[in-house]
Amino acid sequence: MNIRRFFVLPVGLFLAVFLFSAVSAQEKNAWPEDCRVGMFLHFLPEGETADRMQKEFQVERLADQIASTGADYFVLTMYQDSGWFNAPNKFYNEVTGYKAGERCSTRDIPMEMADAMARRGIRFFIYLTGQVPGFDEKAQEAFGLKARPQDQMITPEFARRWAEVFREWSIRYGTKVSGWWVDGCYAFCGFNEEAAALYRKALLAGNPDAVIAFNPGVKSPEWKTSDFTAGEINDPFAETDFAPKNGLGQKEHLLTYLGDSWGEKETRFPTEKWIAWAKPAVDAGLALTIDVGLTPDEGVQGPGGFPQQSLDQVRAIIDAVKGHTPADAFRRTVEYDRLR
Repeated sequence: MNIRRFFVLPVGLFLAVFLFSAVSAQEKNAWPEDCRVGMFLHFLPEGETADRMQKEFQVERLADQIASTGADYFVLTMYQDSGWFNAPNKFYNEVTGYKAGERCSTRDIPMEMADAMARRGIRFFIYLTGQVPGFDEKAQEAFGLKARPQDQMITPEFARRWAEVFREWSIRYGTKVSGWWVDGCYAFCGFNEEAAALYRKALLAGNPDAVIAFNPGVKSPEWKTSDFTAGEINDPFAETDFAPKNGLGQKEHLLTYLGDSWGEKETRFPTEKWIAWAKPAVDAGLALTIDVGLTPDEGVQGPGGFPQQSLDQVRAIIDAVKGHTPADAFRRTVEYDRLR
């Protein structure tokens, strides 16, 4: 065993150095100049209600609401730990043995949303995870992992297979997707620059100019392979130094939530406090993404829309950041009300 390690380790080190050099030397994709402030939505149906929620997802209504805020871009979750996906994926079904619609929606919500955003001049991003859904033991075993409800080790073999899941979506959406934000890319799970390079190649298959961020976790060093910083923060006001930090040629980006937590519909801070923090951040060149939760419609099982108080707060933040006049905000609000 020790002898075998003696011969294998140098080769592994050589490969790692080679891959690291290739990653370090790669040219970053440019963050879109028209993207200063965006919105993020956690839409995560699961269980017996998943199919109904996906069928009742109101693309045009939500697109109108997003447009009413003046957001430059919008990020939508494809899936998370539950194991239900908001779009079809043939490769995933082939590996796991799931039938169409059993875990991967037969309705392609990201495609519809991408088209809706394009009609309104808003860029579209997709949220993914670098791991198999943590609560789907069948999928974990199908991808060669241990069945357990927690973060999994991202081995080179797993990363190669999971990259094929990404590739299918990337090719399908093409240039309709401007960027990808990939969660769960933690060093303690074995994620490294080699895995990032595999994921990156797959995600750029459909749009070579798309920007990508691999999320290392809160307060963790960013991965060199990312085009923009993942920037996940829970307490935005703890971040007051907006000068560029990592020197990796990445766009500095922050992602936080408007409500009490991710996907929550409340507004946790006064609008004036948000503006006092967000304006200098964006003025310094950072991009800012704000997560906003949905509120169910009365008497309806579907996901509903964004709460009015959330829309009002996001709109005020964006108007302040972009220097919009009250007349601009009024015109956009009237236009949204007309469409609604």
